[in-house]
Amino acid sequence: SASLGPHTLSKGLTLKPMGLYSLSVSATTVTGGTPVNGTAKLECKAGPGPITVTLGSSNAVASVPASIVIPAGVQSGSFQVATTPVAVSTKAIISGTANGITKSKTLTVSPP
Repeated sequence: SASLGPHTLSKGLTLKPMGLYSLSVSATTVTGGTPVNGTAKLECKAGPGPITVTLGSSNAVASVPASIVIPAGVQSGSFQVATTPVAVSTKAIISGTANGITKSKTLTVSPP
């Protein structure tokens, strides 16, 4: 609120938790057995403390760590997607969630 003389004006302020802005992988198609780098980017720099991003994969041919922690003052964090050899092209959806906001990317794991 602000006051000037006998007049006061007030306005509500809504705060929301910082969420995930994007999730990316360095390649959308990879030969099974080859790792891929991933990046989770927040809406802005983490603060006042660190932000935990929970990671997941829809298919065991591409595995990710359970989570990464993005420290205060940093906007993004990286992780590695491990892949396994496959006989046929197989899709996996890699997802990340921070404070209820989820983003995902599809990764295709191909045979040699």
